[in-house]
Amino acid sequence: MGQRLVIQISNDDKILANAYYHWDGFTKNSLDLAKKIIDQIKDVHYKINQELAISLLKDTGAELTQESQELLKLYKKNLYEIFEPYGEVSRNEELIEVFENGIKNSEYYAEAIVNIDLAQRDVQFCAFFNGFLNIERLKEYYDDYSQKETIISDAENVPEFDICYRYDHTVITRNRNGTNWISDYSGVKVEFQDFDKFYDYMYDLFKKDSYIAKLNGVYFSLIA
Repeated sequence: MGQRLVIQISNDDKILANAYYHWDGFTKNSLDLAKKIIDQIKDVHYKINQELAISLLKDTGAELTQESQELLKLYKKNLYEIFEPYGEVSRNEELIEVFENGIKNSEYYAEAIVNIDLAQRDVQFCAFFNGFLNIERLKEYYDDYSQKETIISDAENVPEFDICYRYDHTVITRNRNGTNWISDYSGVKVEFQDFDKFYDYMYDLFKKDSYIAKLNGVYFSLIA
């Protein structure tokens, strides 16, 4: 099945392109891929457009889907000529979509979502298993879990990172039956200028094999 991640590059509310990663929907993998993108743009001025969005995603190893290549050739030939056709790609590879139907299709399968907003210069990072407003709710959720004691110990001792904002993301897509499919994701919003600090905080947790992060008062369980 994989653990599916979608990274989106947006201009405010408009998604310019997204990429589907079949095996990278874990907190650490998502963080590494996001940092690869942020490192290219955090200290530079840029023109916001689809060309930049596609370039950033391609630099993570993703490639345009066959359908996107064909649609670019028909409707956006300038972009088709910039990005050399890659040919057919497998669903198990990293897939870039640039048209609405393809973007929505990738969102439908996502188990973790990271949105990089080029206009607001922030990262909306939703690659967590669950978010809990207080430790009591966390304890209640994991009451029957085999590693309950370890998780609660992590939560009670985890340092807090507060240079971020709570962020909830809702995706509405249509499933194959034609009915709306609503997916909710919880995470945080981190400004570009603070992303390295967020990255370092999270990596300290990974080194300790921690299950829990505390971000601006909210306890998040990591997808490991």
